Amino acid sequence: MKYVLAFILLAHSTNSFSCSVPGKQLANNPVDMVSEANLIVWAKATSMVKTEPFENANFPVLYTFEIREVLKGSIDKENLGLRGDGDTSGLWDTTFSNHSESDFLESFNGRLGNIGDCVTTPPPVFKLSQKYLLFIGEFDDSKKYERVDTKDDKWYQIVKSLLNKNGI
Repeated sequence: MKYVLAFILLAHSTNSFSCSVPGKQLANNPVDMVSEANLIVWAKATSMVKTEPFENANFPVLYTFEIREVLKGSIDKENLGLRGDGDTSGLWDTTFSNHSESDFLESFNGRLGNIGDCVTTPPPVFKLSQKYLLFIGEFDDSKKYERVDTKDDKWYQIVKSLLNKNGI
């Protein structure tokens, strides 16, 4: 009987392909990140309001950021809005010791992690009143929304150096 059931289930199944290893987008080379970003800003998370549901968000919100510095691109307003998740349970909002830890520097894997379906990063979660280095563009990367408390942070310094070196 169990063989008949197995055959029936197999006959009605569809092809399924897993993503055993996410693409390079989880840990892009910083040079590529800087060149591909349309806008890079250092900004402070100031508020969040509930918004319409979107994929993978448990509590969909629109975050508002007060722009402290535009590093690349241009924006004609003082605030920036980003969709994210307002569910802060289990939030890992690390700065990797101002991005000087080898976990960050050697692999360039950021705080966003991987949701396991090759989309790589989940909707971002931010702590209000904290500052973040935000990369705005079409690419997906685990470090595109890193918490950066000061301009002395190593990640801020790397990005600033790449922008100056490459004349971007």
